[in-house]
Amino acid sequence: MNTHLNRLSNASNQFWFAPATLTRLAIYRLWIYAIVLADVLARAREHLQPAGVEPPFYILRLLQIPAPSPFLLDLIYGMLVTFVFLAFIGFKTNFVALIAGGLYFYGMAQGLAIGGVVHLLLPLMLSMIVLVLSPSGARLSVDHLLKRLRENHAAQQFIPKANDKSPNAVWPLKFVQTAIILLYLLAGYPRLKIFGLEWKIRTFLEWFGLVWPVFLDAEKINAWIRRRLTAPNGLTQFAILFDGQCPLCIRSVTIVDFFDWRGKFAYRDVNDWTPISRDYPGLDQQKSLEEMQLMVPRNGRYEALAGFYAFRKIAQHLPLGMLLWPFLYLPGVAFVGTRLYRLIASRRKRITGGARCSFHACEISAPAKNNI
Repeated sequence: MNTHLNRLSNASNQFWFAPATLTRLAIYRLWIYAIVLADVLARAREHLQPAGVEPPFYILRLLQIPAPSPFLLDLIYGMLVTFVFLAFIGFKTNFVALIAGGLYFYGMAQGLAIGGVVHLLLPLMLSMIVLVLSPSGARLSVDHLLKRLRENHAAQQFIPKANDKSPNAVWPLKFVQTAIILLYLLAGYPRLKIFGLEWKIRTFLEWFGLVWPVFLDAEKINAWIRRRLTAPNGLTQFAILFDGQCPLCIRSVTIVDFFDWRGKFAYRDVNDWTPISRDYPGLDQQKSLEEMQLMVPRNGRYEALAGFYAFRKIAQHLPLGMLLWPFLYLPGVAFVGTRLYRLIASRRKRITGGARCSFHACEISAPAKNNI
């Protein structure tokens, strides 16, 4: 008997608490709050009237909570948009998500933002509750970026992001998956009897479909895409050569590593020059200390870009950097960008306080030329 119970317990623990990376949970957070934000913004402010299509929930009528005044309605709507956006980007994630969920539920309860489909938003509300109770902001969030910046600054070195596994990464997704299946079946059966196959195109199914990505493993999809994009010569990673004793450089590389969701970049400290000189012959260590170098795979070998040109190439391969990348090719931008980069590089000691700057990296006396 005890053996069967132990097996059942182990199977349950494996199902709910199997260690996994937190990235998939973070992606689901982004998806859910993008939907909520779109839902809130799509309902124009002039349509959010206290006398909505749906009457207030019974609990509000029981507590005799009055409908909000126009001023309070404006305030609630503004706070709702703000807190949902902050939850999306992951700033003070759990606290902000709690406030956002409360405001969203209040809007539903008052019949303000639901347009007569209160029951259809249950999957979203359920997902928001689970995200509040889970470490959904541990990856792909402002919280995670700030934490990494603090840790690397305290360690006085660049520490690449780690794919640490957590037992709290799986249960939120498993819970939502199980709840969606049960809600879908329990609510879908009577509707299937009433509406027949026409139900498949009704709003109910559409809203439930919005949370179906919880069943997708975004990390495996990303890995599959990366394998498909692998070049025949095997040179797929760019290498960023930076001064690992410069605080500003460490901070910059940490930010790049944070946004490098596709794993396009490797990071090499130019102070450890022996392996770099072996892998990339012809480079000059002093120039690499003066300006960041980017080793670009091209035709089976690596070519070097320096300074602003390296920054521009990096932006091209970062998901969010692609928004900026086209503007970096406008006429005159390279002229200004090169000089601005060298100006900042030459004043790194003032910017960072000069606590740990190696060689002349913080005291560039002459601009370095682009290697291309």
